[in-house]
Amino acid sequence: MSIIVKNDRAGDPARIRHLFGRSGQALDQLWTQSWIRDSIGPGKADLRDVDTLASELRYHSDVIVVVAGGITGKMIQAALTAFHDLEEKKKVVLLGDTLSSADYANLFDLIEGRNVGLLCVATEEETLAQRAAFATMRKILTDKYGSGAERRMLVAAAPAAKYILEEAEGGPRCRRLAADARSAFAAGTEAMTLPMLAAGINAAEYLDGFREMVGSTWWDADADRYSLFLSRYAAEDILYWQTELSGLADWLAAVHHQIGIDARVLAAPAELAYRRVQEQQDPEQLSFGDLAEPDPAGEPAFVRNGAFATQLFCEHENTDIMMPAFPGADTDGSLNELLKSQARRIVNPSLRELMMGGAAQDISGINMSELTPYEFGQMMAFLQISSGITEFVRRGAE
Repeated sequence: MSIIVKNDRAGDPARIRHLFGRSGQALDQLWTQSWIRDSIGPGKADLRDVDTLASELRYHSDVIVVVAGGITGKMIQAALTAFHDLEEKKKVVLLGDTLSSADYANLFDLIEGRNVGLLCVATEEETLAQRAAFATMRKILTDKYGSGAERRMLVAAAPAAKYILEEAEGGPRCRRLAADARSAFAAGTEAMTLPMLAAGINAAEYLDGFREMVGSTWWDADADRYSLFLSRYAAEDILYWQTELSGLADWLAAVHHQIGIDARVLAAPAELAYRRVQEQQDPEQLSFGDLAEPDPAGEPAFVRNGAFATQLFCEHENTDIMMPAFPGADTDGSLNELLKSQARRIVNPSLRELMMGGAAQDISGINMSELTPYEFGQMMAFLQISSGITEFVRRGAE
């Protein structure tokens, strides 16, 4: 595995030992869902059909407007943000979470005089904003291209997206997503690979990484520890250090928020001062259903005060900058090495730093070696499965 998870500062493993059986049950449940079966089963989906559709959309378009909202939109944005500098990437614009006239006006300015394509992705029932975006873009393309508009439009939707499916019938080409599709578990489906292909991102490499993580024996060992530590908390601070990972952090926060965790995103180092640190606990405020079983240390399992921290980091960036000498600079002048040293201090602070900082904060560091579609696929699969485990454990306590 290229993904490395550092849980040394996440807490005492003894405090989650009674949850180990829960993660096994969660994995059993996850492995019955279509997105898992399609990833590792004998009939696993390949990209030939969708690659053909996406290639045609790219061929006819200078700008592709992707209509997608909520977690699905953030998931797609995570990929676009991570690989924004790909030379072959088309100009891809996300629309679907806004009813702002200014946003629409900016979009209209962008597509004026250019060849435009439309890709609509809906994993669940559409929101009002998403319906508005789809109807508006479809009319623009129909008015502009007449009968030729159909080859410039593509829909990928689950059965719950009734409006879009009804509108797509007899019109835009349509890919039907699985009936059990959920936005929080869409990263290995056509809801993700179609926009990636449309943008020129190597979705085949991405799926290779995703599938390797899904089928990894790591889940039989200790890959679940991060999700179990997180399940004890009502709040989470997600830290990212590289701009390319900002979309990934936003997607993860949205997924965790959906399962009841007050997750927020902080950009490091600028916003590190706003982390919510662990405070002294009032035992009467800690219980949460049957997760309140005391651990060997006598501490209840669910923590309401303070926040868990998840740090997302890429060890080797595609570029480096050599810096002049200044206090605190890396000895070799490398900006990348300076960044890495600062990120490591958050996950593994020195004893002196802990004493000076007061109360400690539980944190897990999740690292990629380098930012490639393959490792990004592994990361998305790891975080998606981990979120499924956390959700299962927390719901068992309700």
